[in-house]
Amino acid sequence: MRRTSSLIRNLAVVAAAPLAIALTACSDSSDGVQVYEVIVPPNAAKPTQPASPHGGSMPSLGGSSMLPPAAPASNPIEWDVPAEWTKINNANSFDRARYAINDENGSPLAMITVTAGIKGAVGPNVNRWRGQLGLDSLSEEELIASAIKVPVGEETALVFDMATADRSRQTIAAIVPVPGDTYFFKISASGDIVDAQRDAFMNCLRSIRVKGEK
Repeated sequence: MRRTSSLIRNLAVVAAAPLAIALTACSDSSDGVQVYEVIVPPNAAKPTQPASPHGGSMPSLGGSSMLPPAAPASNPIEWDVPAEWTKINNANSFDRARYAINDENGSPLAMITVTAGIKGAVGPNVNRWRGQLGLDSLSEEELIASAIKVPVGEETALVFDMATADRSRQTIAAIVPVPGDTYFFKISASGDIVDAQRDAFMNCLRSIRVKGEK
């Protein structure tokens, strides 16, 4: 039985760092786990706080400001990547994948991001995205009622479609509960580009599975 309510329970109400999107989403994660040892001299200067993938800064984690690549999630997932999405480098330790959609000249038209390891309730996260588009905040109940529900295994992803009044900027973002974590898939671009990628984005979400499962 798919459980939309389990998403709400699993999303701890924590002051999440501001989110910034994109929909750079679906990728193949590595099977290896890299281990890094960072030795910091006692008198070393305090490192710059890393930026959150959703905007703003995250609380200082200590150690070096040169963060290593994120290790695979404890329950990694995989998904089918649309043919027109080009994989690009991750930008920070929260990224699980980033993709770009380019025009015929190679110039980026849109970005898709997939992030994880960031906690927060539905309301604060979605209203943050809405605020980036100049939209008013809604109650948690209103947001959940307006969300598109997409089955993901035995869970249900919540998908939010948001745009400016003139549709010069549009974002489709999905909150996806997976075993032991929550993933965020997000695409942002002009309204015509996002609309053209809507089916590809939704198909990507429907393809999500725990790695190794069919």
